[in-house]
Amino acid sequence: MERAIINTNIRLNLHRPEDRRAWEYLQRLDRKKYKSYSRAVVAAVNDHFSRQERLAALLQSVRTAAPPSEPVMTDEDMDTAMDFINSL
Repeated sequence: MERAIINTNIRLNLHRPEDRRAWEYLQRLDRKKYKSYSRAVVAAVNDHFSRQERLAALLQSVRTAAPPSEPVMTDEDMDTAMDFINSL
């Protein structure tokens, strides 16, 4: 039978500013919105990683987009360029 509930611990080092900030957020939890630390952590982890996945997909689509095509010089542009070169 597959386990439906998994227990894990989280350790915060209050000497580290980012850990202390996380602890302070947990201490100020809106208990109407989050019934427990677990619910708040689940929401935060899911939000963080779903944003990371969307960002990675966006960056991937930008990287695979075709580069802009080189502008094509018309005969008139070439004539203008040659006139300039010949004037030197």
